[in-house]
Amino acid sequence: MVDISNTDSFTRIKEVISSIEMNKFPYLKAILVQNKLDLESTRQVSSLELKEYLDNNKSLDSKEI
Repeated sequence: MVDISNTDSFTRIKEVISSIEMNKFPYLKAILVQNKLDLESTRQVSSLELKEYLDNNKSLDSKEI
């Protein structure tokens, strides 16, 4: 889960996903959830930044609900 009002949460998620990839856990699937969307005015992690990360990461599927 990424707290969009906190860049540190995005950094931590990227580290976790990287660890999963480095340890070769192909059976694990990850879902990236944006949290605190109601705090758009304090947003620190842009939608574009998240989309680019998803597009460039093989371990994650990009789906919008």
